[in-house]
Amino acid sequence: MFEYSKKIDDWSQDMIKGLTEIWGNKISKAPDDVAPFTIKYLVTYLDGYMKEYGQKIIDRFDVLMGKLLGQNNVSYYVNTTPVSLHNSSEFFVSIGECHSFISYPTVVIHEICHIYFYYFIRSQNFLSFNKVSDISELLTESQENELKEIITVILNLEFSDLINQDDQGYPDHQVIRRELQALWLEKPDFISWVSAAIKMYKRG
Repeated sequence: MFEYSKKIDDWSQDMIKGLTEIWGNKISKAPDDVAPFTIKYLVTYLDGYMKEYGQKIIDRFDVLMGKLLGQNNVSYYVNTTPVSLHNSSEFFVSIGECHSFISYPTVVIHEICHIYFYYFIRSQNFLSFNKVSDISELLTESQENELKEIITVILNLEFSDLINQDDQGYPDHQVIRRELQALWLEKPDFISWVSAAIKMYKRG
């Protein structure tokens, strides 16, 4: 299920080229000497995890956001960058080799969540709920990019049995994530929750 692809690795390197910080989080260079040793073991571990829990993860996202994807619609890669990434148009996640071992289940679900999020906010149900015909009426591309990171706080509430470490989010997003966590506990309805998240985010 997981594999190393030089093409995807190069894409991943290009995506973070020049980045030194993201939303208050510093990006460190990946060590050059660990890649050959760790990649094959990481693939083995992630394959085992997804074999056991992959369908449960997708089923849970289906309940939250609707049946937008399936486990077999997503491709899974590992990369040699210090971060993990996703590609929502080509349906793949690219998982970095430099995370702490205990965090990998969270990292994988986090990246899948991003793909779901992009499709959810373009779904007819979500657009109709917000009385718009296109997501651009609510969010710019830059705002979408940031909001996708904010709403991953949902993983700590709805995926706690499938992860070993909480989804931490970025330093700049901690206040709104706490507000959204409280809101979810009060009213666990995803479509209204994301709509509220947009308003909170734009309020600043």
